[in-house]
Amino acid sequence: MVDASDEDMTRPVTRGELKQELAAFEARMDAKLDAKLDAKLEVFLGAITARVDRDIARHTSAMAENLRMYIAALDDKFKDLPPRVARLEAAVFGPSPTIRPIKAAAKKRRRKAS
Repeated sequence: MVDASDEDMTRPVTRGELKQELAAFEARMDAKLDAKLDAKLEVFLGAITARVDRDIARHTSAMAENLRMYIAALDDKFKDLPPRVARLEAAVFGPSPTIRPIKAAAKKRRRKAS
């Protein structure tokens, strides 16, 4: 390698010295380019990741809204189901029997036993 303190630019260099100097220069340039490429790649991948995250969030939100609309439509179909079933049961089975409270039935059993 050419000595850095050698400032005589008129002295001829050998091919070996030139190859050494070019190899050192190439290594320095590779290191600089790698550092710049890594930095730019990191910024680029960060932007891509942010955009994909936004797109996924937007699509998920749209799908959830669509699902809410389907469920609401399904709920609307069956909103009046309990009154319809009650009318149907009354027509088929007659009026529903009255259900006595448990306490009253227990008191009557005790009276009969006495």
